[in-house]
Amino acid sequence: MDLKGYKIKGTTKCECGHEFVIRDMKKLQRINDDKFYGGAVRHVDEIKCPNCGKDTLLLLKQAGQTYIVKDIGQKEEDKDITETPKIGEDEENIISNEIICPVCQKAFKSKSGLSVHLKTHENK
Repeated sequence: MDLKGYKIKGTTKCECGHEFVIRDMKKLQRINDDKFYGGAVRHVDEIKCPNCGKDTLLLLKQAGQTYIVKDIGQKEEDKDITETPKIGEDEENIISNEIICPVCQKAFKSKSGLSVHLKTHENK
């Protein structure tokens, strides 16, 4: 696979400290190289880090009906930040149809599951 100038970091954490998770993904892209990353990574997404704006390549592994960020790649060149993307705490993950708890970031398959779970946070 051609990495297009991205350098694999061996971690899911950006140099600015942001930990990449599946909610950071914007557009799922399939790769056809069965030998890339030992065959574990079959999808990628090109995004910008929400904190520092650095071009980032998410290496995604399918886990059930969702995906996990296995590793990241980043371009070495620094660019000026012109716009900071906004991330809502309670937005739904459209790719995997999961709903994320705004308090503890746990994923649920339905709104009713989240509603029941939110009651556990009321006593704290």
